[in-house]
Formats: sequence, structure tokens, C-alpha cells
Amino acid sequence: RDALGLALGTGEQPVCDDFERASAEYAAMLGPDLLPRALAAIDLACQRVKSNVSPQLAIEAMLFDIKEMLSCHS
Repeated sequence: RDALGLALGTGEQPVCDDFERASAEYAAMLGPDLLPRALAAIDLACQRVKSNVSPQLAIEAMLFDIKEMLSCHS
């Protein structure tokens, strides 16, 4: 949420101060176009784990999806 707010330039204060620097890095790296897609990939991984998919497999698939987004974007 914080990274998306930074990427969109909403001016909102970050909710989690502990991850402010990481949020800024993600916002800069992914931008307002890819960040929602990356968040959707994370949400899908959570749904997969809840539906009894191996957590390791769900995370690996999520990371692959995000890596593909980054490689196609650059």
C-alpha cells in the first residue's frame, strides 16, 4: 500500500515507517503500472496457499510472475 501511494504520488504518509525505504525502492522500481500487477501476484499466491497449494510452489510461481513483469518492462 505504501509503495503504491508513493508510486502514484498521492502524498499520503506511509503507514509502516519500518519499511519506508523499501517501499520507496519498490515504488521506483515497479512504478504505478507494474505495482498493482505485482500486488495481484502476491494476492494470488495467498489465495493459492489458502486453497491448499504448497506454500513454496505458490511463492515460486509468484516470484516468477514478478520477474517476468520486470524483464518485460525493462
